[in-house]
Amino acid sequence: MLSEEEQQITKIDIRRIYDLVSKPELLAVFKLTQREQQVLELFWGKHQTLQEIGDELDLSRQSVLQIYKHAVRRILLSVRVSTRKYMEMDRLVTQLNDLRKKNELLEQELQRYAPKSYTNEELKGTADLSSLNTPVLDLDFSLRVMKCLKAGDIVTLKDLVSRTKEELLNIRNLGQRALNDIEIELKRLGYKLKED
Repeated sequence: MLSEEEQQITKIDIRRIYDLVSKPELLAVFKLTQREQQVLELFWGKHQTLQEIGDELDLSRQSVLQIYKHAVRRILLSVRVSTRKYMEMDRLVTQLNDLRKKNELLEQELQRYAPKSYTNEELKGTADLSSLNTPVLDLDFSLRVMKCLKAGDIVTLKDLVSRTKEELLNIRNLGQRALNDIEIELKRLGYKLKED
C-alpha cells in the first residue's frame, strides 16, 4: 500500500512517463542518472514502495523520495520544454504557410496589374514634358544614388536632366559609378543629361 505522500507523487500521468522512461533510447533525452533510473524502474515498473526501494538500494526512504522527485522534475521539465518548442515550431510553420499563400496571391495580383514590359527601342521618343515632373524617388535608383541626389537638391526628373555630368560629380559622395547608374536609368526613360 502506498503512503499518502507517495500517492500524491503518482497523481501525474505516471504511466505515460514510465512508457517513455522505459525505453533506453529516451533515457539520454532526460539525462537521468543510473540511480534515478533504478528508482523509477522499481517504483513504476515493479510498484515497490519507497521503503522497499530504500531497502533494496541501501538508502533511506527520504533519500529515495528525493531521488524520485528529482528524476520526475527532470522528466517533466524536459517534456514541457519539448512541448513548448514543438508548439512554437508548429505555430511558426503555420504562419510561414499563411505567408506563402498570401505571397502567391499577391504575385497573382501583381501579374494581373503589371504593366507591359517595353524594350529600349519602344521607349525612344516616348519622353514627354509631363514626365519631367516625376520625383526622382519614383525612379529605379539605388539608395546611395538617391541620397546623393537629395544632397544635391535634385527632386524631380527635370532637376536631374538640367544638370551636367560635372555638376553631378561635384555632389558629395556621387562618383563615376553612381553617374553611370543615373545615365543608364535616364537612357531607359528616353532622357539624357545636359551637355556641357
